[in-house]
Amino acid sequence: MFDIEPDSTPPPAARFAVQFAGGLLLLLAPTLYVVRWNKLNGKAAAFGFLMATLNSIAIALNMDYDVKGDVYTFVPRGWYVLAALFVSTAFHLAFNANPMLTSAMLLEEEKARAEEKLAKKRAEAEKKA
Repeated sequence: MFDIEPDSTPPPAARFAVQFAGGLLLLLAPTLYVVRWNKLNGKAAAFGFLMATLNSIAIALNMDYDVKGDVYTFVPRGWYVLAALFVSTAFHLAFNANPMLTSAMLLEEEKARAEEKLAKKRAEAEKKA
């Protein structure tokens, strides 16, 4: 990603940039795992991931920009892998969302569970009798 000689140490700014980006990815992992993505906030998160995709592609293309020829050249880089992951995550969040639950729906579901539990207890009581 960075143009550094094989036997040299990277400059501190490059190390800090990579460390900062890694910290952001560590922040994303539990957030994406824990949050219940519904139709509204899933679309917002998908939009954010699409912006991150465009940024990753822009970084990769600018690394291989030829100023003299005014040409962008494609060189396979890790940035494109990140962009692909960001796009797949965006589509997953946008189109595989959980339903928007209302308090009435949750109450109905809770009543159904209670009735199911009561029916199971009655069946056990009848077996014993």
